[in-house]
Amino acid sequence: MRKAIFAMGFCLSSFLLGAQHNSELYLNGASVYTSASAVVEVRGDVHAMSGTFTHNGSMRVQGNMYSGNTFQQRGSGTVRLQNANVNTGERQFIQGSFAVRGGQSQIGVDDGSFYNLELANDQGIVYLVGSGNVADVRNSVDFQPAGGVVNRIVTHDIGMTGAITWPANGSNYTATFGLMNPAAGLTNLINNTVSTNGAVSNVDNGYIQGNFRRAIPAAGGSYGFPVGLEPAGIGAQRGMQYIIITPGSSNSYDYIEGYFQTASVNTPSNLMFIECFYEIDYFGAPDHGEWMFKSANPAGGTFAVTVYPQDDNFTTHTVWLVTQDDTVKGLVDECGGTPVGLTKSGLNSFGANSSTYTEFGLGGGSIQNLLALDDIQLSMRIRPDNFLLSWYIEEADDYRYFELQRSEDGVLFESLYVIENNGKQYQYEDNDVRGGQRYYYRVRGFRQSGSENGSNVVEGLLPVGDYSLFAEAIYPNPSYDQFNIILHSSDASKVSVQMYSITGKAIQAANFKVFKGTTVIPVDVSQISSGTYLVRITAPNYQETLKAIVQH
Repeated sequence: MRKAIFAMGFCLSSFLLGAQHNSELYLNGASVYTSASAVVEVRGDVHAMSGTFTHNGSMRVQGNMYSGNTFQQRGSGTVRLQNANVNTGERQFIQGSFAVRGGQSQIGVDDGSFYNLELANDQGIVYLVGSGNVADVRNSVDFQPAGGVVNRIVTHDIGMTGAITWPANGSNYTATFGLMNPAAGLTNLINNTVSTNGAVSNVDNGYIQGNFRRAIPAAGGSYGFPVGLEPAGIGAQRGMQYIIITPGSSNSYDYIEGYFQTASVNTPSNLMFIECFYEIDYFGAPDHGEWMFKSANPAGGTFAVTVYPQDDNFTTHTVWLVTQDDTVKGLVDECGGTPVGLTKSGLNSFGANSSTYTEFGLGGGSIQNLLALDDIQLSMRIRPDNFLLSWYIEEADDYRYFELQRSEDGVLFESLYVIENNGKQYQYEDNDVRGGQRYYYRVRGFRQSGSENGSNVVEGLLPVGDYSLFAEAIYPNPSYDQFNIILHSSDASKVSVQMYSITGKAIQAANFKVFKGTTVIPVDVSQISSGTYLVRITAPNYQETLKAIVQH
């Protein structure tokens, strides 16, 4: 076995023709440097066990790469894993701690990560092996350098020879690959094969099979996670299952990591969720799987999730929405007619701690919930320091009493207020609330016959601080060609105003700027047919639905 330690830019290579895992490079305790013009070729393994490697050139490795827990890597050079001359047809893997050992604050401090990594194995796979091992890249990953075979990273331990057994679920992948460049998008995942058309059974490389983590800056942005399992053809829910996570500005997540999981445990609440005027009664985890994610700081701020399920086996439903932990969270009524490309925003936590994963999946519904619109209609007005809950019952005579319920997680509801039937309109002012906590409300009506009926669910979040926004009224109501919405805000903001028919059909939508103090928003209804409409007003941390009547 040959041991070579170098401290300048030159080519180290072996010209033997066979597989050369005995022509190896050892970095043990030395401070090693390569210049930007250096091309270093290793036709065997690299053992980077300790010391500091300041690498600014190009190193091409035709064996495997091993790292110790104290190895430090610096510089802006490129490492390419290839087996073009020797070791052809062999598996290549990374093992050990080529990692930023900690969050972004440890980049360049306790850091054995690559700067640029190129994957050029002729089998189309580079393995990251060893339980708990992490390999990070500080700049970019190229899945297909120089036009060769498109590679993928597999974050699981495998043997050097013999059959490979793929873990059936992402939770069983033992290592983690990371991109610690905080730039948003997919630019630094070069030659990936991301598709957003929902059918990529023929795409089997250019992604991370197993666990993947990405650095997230405080400024936020959209971060793609091309994760998945082994390719298995149409309808198998393998291959790449693309997801985008978009943290807001001033977040403190530091990094987010996750994987895709099939056969996920599906334990939705027995509650009936109502979104987009439909009953959400289907959770698609058993039919497709879910994305599992956690963060260094799980309560780091609000974020949105956009999913691109591939080759799914979902049953047919009229509306779809993204779910979190088998429940409906985030902003209401963010639905679509297909599960591909759906977004759910207003989410605000990745779990109880940095070791807890949260699930993102898909829910659907086909039953239009007219009871929530025509029978018990619940609305919320967010005021500076409390919530005003109002509900209306069109056919009230059949009820004995009503119970207003509240929840802090959208799952477990507790009784807040009970009132006997005394008419069609009711109000309750909830003053026992605190800023920064999202609250969910619903009404249960108890009939004379003993049966129950439920309202829609509304949610609200009081800001931590002095900002507030609430709608005072719609006038005139009924209106002929225009009505006005009176809004009160403690600061300038933007709001979205959407109109729906009483059956849930979208009529029109527009965005408006709200000024500090009182703002009057005019809404043109001259071209809308006479009838009763729902007017949904949405702003950051605020959502309210009011009723408007148009008469021509």
